[in-house]
Amino acid sequence: MNEAILVSTSLPLVIGSGFGHGHKEQQFVQQLNVALQAAKMNWHASLDDTFGDSQAIHQKQPQALILKNGLQHQFNQSNFDSNRIYQLDALALSTLSTKAVVNFLAKLSA
Repeated sequence: MNEAILVSTSLPLVIGSGFGHGHKEQQFVQQLNVALQAAKMNWHASLDDTFGDSQAIHQKQPQALILKNGLQHQFNQSNFDSNRIYQLDALALSTLSTKAVVNFLAKLSA
């Protein structure tokens, strides 16, 4: 099973702003997994539990990263394959729109 990780926070953003993922992030991952299952794709999505620690995420060896808006710079300079990184647009998370992510993951599987 291929793993895609939704990265929605980073350590500098966590300091002074609280911990954890918002309800929307959890809902998005749930909705994405439902869509992946319905499309019979060999993917599973999960929420990042490292607060955007690129080294810890790299050790998990995910096949794809899904980044919340604003986190792309952090991962553009790491050793992740940029072709396996999907940048969520500003509305995707708030509207729970998973179609573009499903299409992206389908292309990675091809």
